[in-house]
Amino acid sequence: MLKNLFFIKKYLSPKYNTIYIIALTILIVLLYSFSWKFPILQGWDDKEYILSNPYLKFSLKNILEFCLKPYNKMYTPITMFSYVFDYNIWGFYSFGYHLQNIFWFIAASIAFYQILNLFRIKPVIAFLLTLIFAVHPQRIESVVWLSERKDVVCTAFYFWCIFFYIKNTKKNLNLTS
Repeated sequence: MLKNLFFIKKYLSPKYNTIYIIALTILIVLLYSFSWKFPILQGWDDKEYILSNPYLKFSLKNILEFCLKPYNKMYTPITMFSYVFDYNIWGFYSFGYHLQNIFWFIAASIAFYQILNLFRIKPVIAFLLTLIFAVHPQRIESVVWLSERKDVVCTAFYFWCIFFYIKNTKKNLNLTS
């Protein structure tokens, strides 16, 4: 019995953060890889953002278009640049678009995990909380639907900004005290 407890206690150590991040990445890829075969949706916002978007070819004019003006009544230049990136590599092959959505979601999930670590939550608990965030049904639409990339991009930047803010304030943060 004591041997088993020692085995579990070993995985509570912060030195296993890399293992938890790798496991989280693998689990997210496995969970959302079903979407890779989904097409770009003709009848939803994918048509406006991707299929009918005249500014997806990489050029200075198109980059300025996204920087200076809203597209489809929304000012989301980073998201639009990501569509430009995908279009110029993949064309209209949806696999690459889904791959990038998953990438942004992995970045957001890792940032969330790191924020929990800054609050001195035990790594295994932080991993489980991040896993709940990653598999929550509310996240599925944002990761799988290509036009919702703005949500996963925003989440990634939001969580990384919080992480770096907390890390650089040099305050002794602890949720339990």
